[in-house]
Amino acid sequence: MKRINSIAAVVLLAVFALGLAGLTLADASTVDSAGEGHLIGVLITREHLDLFDFEGYMNDNADKIFGSGVIDGDQSAYQDRLYATVVEESYTDENGRTTTTPNYTFDTIEGIAYFAARISDGTNTYTATGGDEGISDGHANINATDEGESISLEGTVYVAATSGVITWYCNPVYQSPDGSVYAMTGNGMSADYGYSEGTTSSQTVDATYTITENGETKTNSTSVKVSVSSLYPPERIRIIQLDVNSSIIDSADYEPGDLPKTLTPSLETNYIIVETYTTDWDGNEKITRELYGRDDETLSTFVCRDDGVCIKQFTELKWAEKTNTGHSGEQDIA
Repeated sequence: MKRINSIAAVVLLAVFALGLAGLTLADASTVDSAGEGHLIGVLITREHLDLFDFEGYMNDNADKIFGSGVIDGDQSAYQDRLYATVVEESYTDENGRTTTTPNYTFDTIEGIAYFAARISDGTNTYTATGGDEGISDGHANINATDEGESISLEGTVYVAATSGVITWYCNPVYQSPDGSVYAMTGNGMSADYGYSEGTTSSQTVDATYTITENGETKTNSTSVKVSVSSLYPPERIRIIQLDVNSSIIDSADYEPGDLPKTLTPSLETNYIIVETYTTDWDGNEKITRELYGRDDETLSTFVCRDDGVCIKQFTELKWAEKTNTGHSGEQDIA
């Protein structure tokens, strides 16, 4: 019996090597394997999310494996689910009002989640985006009409340009009618991020499905595009404040990740230059500069985590309002 199981395992590995295992992007075009959940996002992992029911697949297809050798291509029924944990998060606004909303986390897996889930507070139901700090430049477009709802998510994961070859897996995330959120096995994309800035790979997961509400049929769609792009890890960051004559008023150096959450520029400051110092692949120092004016509410810088993912840190700019009398009044910019 052990010998038969070993042979079956080898056969299954050969089948998977041919690309038949796992949920392909085409499989994600409608709903999940049980026909229940709707696509709402992705869970990005570096390791293959192994949710395939090998034992059930082998038991149900043993006669085909050892008989005709012809195996049906649809394996969705053998894909298990990784359910997210609901965590209640509280937010307090500037007026002291506190609101609590549910968030979904895959705390048993190292990954970067990015999704737009349906939230119900008992009175209202709405769509809210959620995700890991590893998602940068996120953009969500949610459009609801009488014909249906469309959700479009785009985001970028920045990685240090010393990471080498990395395979990223975009595992589709679904939400059931009861509100539960879960991930299923997805496809991978690989690139060598170890030589220069700007190496980019991307993957898009799409879904289109129909629903019936009050006797009317609607078409809903979801599209999630994730890009992975490399950058040289920041080594130090300098913030320079300049007046209308481009004279330096103030200059301060920071370690990446140590910038203040709030910065109040001097009254005379007309604009700010942020210099990021890095070292390229050949060992040469590289400086990139970004310009911020009085219309900008925040400035952003990068800090790289130990896992090589570089996240954006935001600093709120609280400009001192200039007056004709020469006095100043504080103007907080939300």
